[in-house]
Amino acid sequence: YRSLASFDPLNTEPVFRKRQKYLDALMERDGIRFVINMTCSPQQMKEFFESGEYDGFYIQKLYNEGNVFSDVFPVDFSGPLFRNRLAEALRALMRQSGPYLIQCKAGLDRTGFFCGLLAALAGAEASEIIGDYMRSFDSLFGLTRESDPEKYDVLRRCQADRIMDIIAGH
Repeated sequence: YRSLASFDPLNTEPVFRKRQKYLDALMERDGIRFVINMTCSPQQMKEFFESGEYDGFYIQKLYNEGNVFSDVFPVDFSGPLFRNRLAEALRALMRQSGPYLIQCKAGLDRTGFFCGLLAALAGAEASEIIGDYMRSFDSLFGLTRESDPEKYDVLRRCQADRIMDIIAGH
C-alpha cells in the first residue's frame, strides 16, 4: 500500500488531524504490519508520539512494536542521500512481514519512486509503473489524461518518466 503521510508533527491543521484518524482506521482494517514513513526523522516521530498530540492509535501501536521505519528522505530521489536512505528502508522492509505501507508527505514522488522500484523488482512493465504513479494525480487533484491532457502529459514526462529513468539507471 502507499499513501500520503498518516501523521505529520508539523501539520496541525484540523483537516489533517481528521485525516489521521481515517488513515489509522484503514491501516488497521487492511492489517498493515509495517510502515515506511519518508517524512519524519526518528526523533520527530518519537517526540510526536510522546507529546500525546497524535489522535490515532494504530500507527503508534506499530511504532511501539518496532514496526515503523522513519527517516527524512530528500525530495531528489536521484541523489546519494536518498539512495542511502532507500537502501536502509529496503533492508528494514525485507526483515518484516507485510502488508506494508509506504508513505511520504503527499504520497506522490518519494513514495511513487519507492513503490515504482518495488514494482520493477517484482517484474512490472514500465507502462504499469507509470500508470500506477499517474493515478496519484487523479486521486490527489482529479487530474487525468481526459480532464487535462496537456498537464497530464507534462507531469508524466517530467515526473513518471524521470522516475523510470532513475530506476533503469540512466
